[in-house]
Amino acid sequence: MTISTKPGISPPDSEPPESLPSVPSPPGSPTPASRALHWVPGHRRITLGAAAGVVAVIVVLSLVINSGGSTTPQKVTTPTTALSTNPIVASYDKQLPSLAAAVAKSPNSASALTAYGVALYATGNLNGALTQYTAELKLNPKDPVLLNNIGNVYRDLGMYPKALSSYQNSISVAPTSATAYINLANLYDYTLRQPALAITTIKDAKTNIPKDADLGVLLGLAYEQTNNKPAAKTAYQAVLKLDPGNAAATAGLKRVTGSA
Repeated sequence: MTISTKPGISPPDSEPPESLPSVPSPPGSPTPASRALHWVPGHRRITLGAAAGVVAVIVVLSLVINSGGSTTPQKVTTPTTALSTNPIVASYDKQLPSLAAAVAKSPNSASALTAYGVALYATGNLNGALTQYTAELKLNPKDPVLLNNIGNVYRDLGMYPKALSSYQNSISVAPTSATAYINLANLYDYTLRQPALAITTIKDAKTNIPKDADLGVLLGLAYEQTNNKPAAKTAYQAVLKLDPGNAAATAGLKRVTGSA
């Protein structure tokens, strides 16, 4: 895939933005067909293929990287080996000096702050990314992509109440955009172990975005977490009516029905 350097792109499905370290699924649980979790306004989100394993999802612009991980968010401020050896992340690392210079030259440029913040996040400098995003928030307090990005940083720093608030603020500004709902639901389900709240979040999302297949898959997974197989079956069947070839829903339906 090509790498877009234009500000304002987002990675999960209609192509919004950037995503980086996401919260991995707990051991033994299926991984949802998830979206890119970190945005740069304008990028399109990437829909990740469903996988039946434990992965940490990292999406940088239009690239998806899968790596193993624990269920505890990493409080990293320097690139991990997996990040530093990835060519896309290495490219971000090389751009850091010029992006920092752009911010120094134009400290009130939202695009410069975004670009630098995304690069810092991509290379594992969460605190640095938060600094840039916080500065940008003063310029664009109602930007749903920015609010989602801030939520991701707080999530990865283990600051869950602030992450929840940021995702909820993003949703309130853009209630028909699925990404913040998905991040919020995943945080409830896989990190905070509150699947009932994840289910409520996804149902709220589906009220506003009824034909989003990823939300349907996520709902099925959340029901699986509560061992409600009949509800999970219904959720997966609803996805397959919208998207008959959806691999994640097909795999989920096989799991809950016990079919080969």
